[in-house]
Amino acid sequence: MRNCFLRRLTGEQVYELMLEVRHYTGAHIQVGIDHITLRISPVKIEVVNFEHIKSLPVSPHL
Repeated sequence: MRNCFLRRLTGEQVYELMLEVRHYTGAHIQVGIDHITLRISPVKIEVVNFEHIKSLPVSPHL
């Protein structure tokens, strides 16, 4: 999946935004990846899908 993808759905002002979120601790230590899909309209923003992809080990020294 790309980091971000936006598409227009049927209707005048409804979009779906698909994001890849990478979680970090500190400046550059990656600890996880999630995919989130949002549906955006003029009146509301709703989470359509949330998928936890991967957890990475966290050093006990942090």
